[in-house]
Parts: sequence; C-alpha cells; structure tokens
Amino acid sequence: FRLGLVALVTAWLAASPLLPQTASAQEATARFRVMVPEIQGLNGADRRFGERLADQLRDLINEMITHQPIEERELKRSLNQYDVDMEDLDCIAAKQLAGLINAQVVFCGNYTPEGTGFRVETKFIDQSGEEFPVEPISVPERGQREAAEHIFDALQLQSDQARFAQFCGDYASSSQWADAENMCTQAIELNPAAVSSRYTLGVVYKETDRPEEALAEFQQVLEYDQLHEEAMQWAGYLSATLGMDDQARDYYQQYLQLNPTNAGVRMRVAYDLATAGDALGAMQFIEEGLAVDSENVDLLKQHGGFAFTAGAELTQGQEEMPAEAVELFRKALTSYDQAYAVEGAEMDVGLLRNMVVAHILSLIH
Repeated sequence: FRLGLVALVTAWLAASPLLPQTASAQEATARFRVMVPEIQGLNGADRRFGERLADQLRDLINEMITHQPIEERELKRSLNQYDVDMEDLDCIAAKQLAGLINAQVVFCGNYTPEGTGFRVETKFIDQSGEEFPVEPISVPERGQREAAEHIFDALQLQSDQARFAQFCGDYASSSQWADAENMCTQAIELNPAAVSSRYTLGVVYKETDRPEEALAEFQQVLEYDQLHEEAMQWAGYLSATLGMDDQARDYYQQYLQLNPTNAGVRMRVAYDLATAGDALGAMQFIEEGLAVDSENVDLLKQHGGFAFTAGAELTQGQEEMPAEAVELFRKALTSYDQAYAVEGAEMDVGLLRNMVVAHILSLIH
C-alpha cells in the first residue's frame, strides 16, 4: 500500500507544473512596451501633477534601449475604446488594460498631498503579474521631474530583476539547480516581493534536499500571495515531512478551501499527508469530502485505505491491539463495504484483501 501511495503521489507531483509560466523572451530587436498612465491623485491632490509626472517618465523611458513607452495618444485611444477614464485607472484596471494593448510592463500608483508637496507611491507590474514596488518618495508641489527620475531608476532595477528572474526560471526548468539558485537569489535581492522567483527558489531548495529552507521560502511566498496554490501545497507537504502535522493540516485546509468540492484535489492532498507519514490526517481529510459526497467510490476506497494504514500503524510494537486501532479498522471496513456494493467483483484484489483483514481485526474487542 505504501509503495503504491508513494508511486501515485510522485506521479502526480511530476505531472504538475514545476514552475509558473514565465514571460517569453523579448525579441532582440524589440523593446518592452511600458504603459505609463497618469497615476491617481488622492485626497484632492492636483491632477496636473500626475499628468506632468507621466509625461516626464515617458520621456525618460523613451531613451532606454530595452524599453519604450506607449504613446499618450495610443493610450487615450485605448481608454476610449474600452470606455475607461484615466482617473479611474488604478493598478487593477491598469493590469487589465495592459493585457488588451500588449503592454509588457505597467506603471501604476497614486500620490497624496503632504505638506506643500506630494507623497508618491508607485510600482511596476510585468506581464506575468510580478510586482516591483518603487520606494515611496516625497517631492515639492512641482517636483514631478524629481519623482520621475526616482521612478525611472527603479524601472532600470526592475529590468535587471526581470532578467535574473527569467534566468532563474529557465535554469530551474532544466534542473540546473546551482545556477537557478544563484539567479533566483539575485532576483530576490533586487525585489524581495518577487513571488515567482521566491517560489522557484523554494522548488530549488526542495530538489536539493533542503526542506527547511524550501518551507521557509514557500511561507514567504504566501506572505505576499495568500492564494498561491502551489506554494500552499508544498508548504503543507514539507511541513508534514518535517513532522509538523498540525501545521501541515492547516496549510492543506487552506488549500482545500480554494477547491472545496473537488474530490481529485482532496485525494491528492490526502496522498501528500499519507506519504509524509500522517495516514490518520489523510483519512480525516477524506472524511470531510465524504460528508459532502458520501457515495463517491474513489473517496470511499481512499478512506478505507488510509483508515486501514492508520490502524496498522497504531498496532506496531503493541502486545494488545489498542481500541483506537480497532475503531479505525471498523471505519476501513465500512468504507470498503460501501465501495464493494458498487464495484462488486471488479474491486481491486488488494483492496478486497484489506477488506477481509479489516473485517477480522474489527471483531477484536
């Protein structure tokens, strides 16, 4: 049973994408298109500051070899086409518009009155969704040039970070772990919030047998992106392998909240727990699924298998069978019986054998 379990979970993990999709490399002769809207003025801030800042930043970007700004006229035509006002173009709307007009990098943010000037808070977002926050800056009322130069310097760092991130993903995809670690680390140094590079570094640590470091990296990913399903899954799996069963179950509970009715996801999560040595936790996860879908034969068979394994583990080294183990064998038998009622003679021979043993052991008082 355990060998089969390990084979199944290994096959599933191998079939899962190792890394998130990375942006395709820009052609050598092309320049990345950067969308620079007028950032939002909050709390009654003068809109003209945002207009002048956008103009200054476009001029600076236009001098770059690797990047070019989307012209203001093209941006305004697109806004009209999709019925969006410039002042409503927050970061979420800007990301959505960028996908429609083929912008590889998006600039967005806001500014608020501060004394006699403004406090400017902005960021860049690439086409993979990776964010590069710009250090906030306070400038005088007509300090749009100073703000633009500050933001432009950050864009140049973002460009370097994106290059390291690309190499990070490429090396990891080809299992060149040392080079991948080097590139990922440099990408993260330039942008600590680099979710994709942090996730990839976690995979590198896992593949090079450093589970504690891998877990820490996946936890960092979840601090920046609480809905990152792959990081949540690996955090649960690694917590289980490191003996932190309660923490593992908590991560898996969060993971299943994103897919509460998906029996396949639930069984994969249970495989992770059982492979890490927590058959009882695996059984409990399947029980939650059966509470929603009590006639699911696959869930019934998995529940019987995990209950049987958990009962067997409790009997090891014991002169007498613990009452808890007997109860687990009874649970296994109940699930096997329900599955047999549906499958009959087509039921797997190994499960039938477990079913007979569970019947015998469940009679022990």
